[in-house]
Parts: sequence; C-alpha cells; structure tokens
Amino acid sequence: MKVNFKDILWMPVDIPKFDRCQELIDDFNVDFNGSIKNSDYDVRGQLFLKKSENHSIAKPKDGLTSSQLAVMEYCKKHLPFTDLINFKIHHIENRGMKMHYDFSPKNNNFSPPPELWNHVLDHEPMGFRMVVHGAKSGDIGIETSNGEVVIPVMPEDTDWYSISHSGTLHGTPPHVVNLEDRYVLFVNGWVNTEQHKELINRSLDKYSDFIVKK
Repeated sequence: MKVNFKDILWMPVDIPKFDRCQELIDDFNVDFNGSIKNSDYDVRGQLFLKKSENHSIAKPKDGLTSSQLAVMEYCKKHLPFTDLINFKIHHIENRGMKMHYDFSPKNNNFSPPPELWNHVLDHEPMGFRMVVHGAKSGDIGIETSNGEVVIPVMPEDTDWYSISHSGTLHGTPPHVVNLEDRYVLFVNGWVNTEQHKELINRSLDKYSDFIVKK
C-alpha cells in the first residue's frame, strides 16, 4: 500500500504480542502523578530509564524487575530504536487526557536539540505505543486536519500502534467519562532509518484498512 508516511496520524504496528503484560501491571510503581499539576491529565506513570536532561539518550534504571527487563529486551528485538530517550508506562484512569500533542512546539517549554527534532520529523510516525491493559479500541481519539475526532479500531492480532509523535492531536474521546485501568507503554528515541521504514511499510500492507490519515 502506497501511503505518504507524513500523512499518517495513527496506525497499528505489526509486532507480536508481549506475553507478560499482567506482570508489568503487578510490578507497576508510580514515579509521577500527572493529575497533581494538571487536572486534564489523569495519569500516573512509571519511568524505566534514568533521568536525563533535555531529551538526551538515557540508560535503564537500576532495580528493574524481571518483567520490566523482559519488555525492554522485547522492544529492542521488535522496534527500530538504536537509542532510547523515553521508556515508560502510563496508568490512565477516570478523566483520561485532554487532546494534546506528545512532542511539539505547540507544547509549553518545548526545546529539544535541533538534531533530535529533525530526526523525529524525518521518521514519522515514530510514537510507538503498546496497550498493556484496557480497551484496545474506543479509549483514544485522533483529531484529523478537518477537526473531526476519529476513534481508531485496533486489530486483534497486535497490541501496538504508532502515531505521529510531533503531529497527532490525540486524547481521551469526549464520550469516555470514566476510563478504567488503561495501561499503555510508550517508547521514544532515535531509530534506524531502514528498520523503521521496513516496519512501517510492513504494517501498512497488513493493516491498510485501519489507518487514520490527516
């Protein structure tokens, strides 16, 4: 399927399922609570990487559990990242998250290194996510260029999707008023260009009927 990568807002990704998701939930510990500072961000998160400055490359934290180390190895095998900047799980509940961009100049205090910003723009869609627990479809909305909010449908044979890290406006749909136990794994960093292209093209061929475009 011939699609301009720049037109993709959301798409499923052809990655086999991780078989220890319940262990990730059991091992989840809160490193930050987004709702304390922002009532539109009902999220608790766990970080897997050591703290770094200004979106720099980071290494895994000490003391990660067996399931956490396993999911990092699994991602290393199946995702095209060469270096990691962010690797975390969000536990999203109740109000969820208002519509937002993940990595964009439209966000406050946005000042990544120019080389990273250019890398992201050159490799969209590269906002890789795995639904660890919760509804695979219905709990996320994607706003298209005409202002319509589309509710994507996830195929049953994958738990992964990717969005435009810099250009997809997304969040909890207005009709969802009591989000329950949604856990999502986020992976961001620097990618290998050819591996990324191969994964996206393979996923486009397999899931052409599911893609949300601008």
